[in-house]
Amino acid sequence: FGMPALALTDHGNLFGAIEFYKSCRARNIKPLLGCELYVAYGPRSEKPRGAGDYWHLVVLARNQTGWANLMRLSSEGYLSGFHYKPRVDWDLLVQHAEGLVVLSACLKGEIPQLLLADRVDDGGWSARAGAGASGKLVACAVAKGPRQGAGGRRLQGLLPEARCAGCRCRKRPAADG
Repeated sequence: FGMPALALTDHGNLFGAIEFYKSCRARNIKPLLGCELYVAYGPRSEKPRGAGDYWHLVVLARNQTGWANLMRLSSEGYLSGFHYKPRVDWDLLVQHAEGLVVLSACLKGEIPQLLLADRVDDGGWSARAGAGASGKLVACAVAKGPRQGAGGRRLQGLLPEARCAGCRCRKRPAADG
């Protein structure tokens, strides 16, 4: 397909990363290693009320330090945050954020959920992003795609107004004409 790079972001683990890395390198494709982490609503050590009490967050390794931090986050999700799913929390993310790129994920991500609920400025995301915005958390983006359904279409309609507080990205409206 002529792609110079390809990413793998397994849900909650890095189980396919080594095979993916080797396969990409054998084909002269730059492998982008990542994980769609499950982020607990509160501290990862607290048992959630239900099986779906977590956000999705895509995290990519920018470099070797990022890869080491991503492995740590994935491992800690299993060792200290496992309740239904291997979960991390914002304290752990900020502690191990160096070398990582953070994306907002699918509709189950915190940013899309706040946008869909008209609560983007409620302070929750802003406070957490601000805590990590000291140069450790590099970016965030709202995922857009054809398979997002009605929620995704509504989210796309909100995007010209959307911004990610505390991050370096800003979504701007398309230029006229």
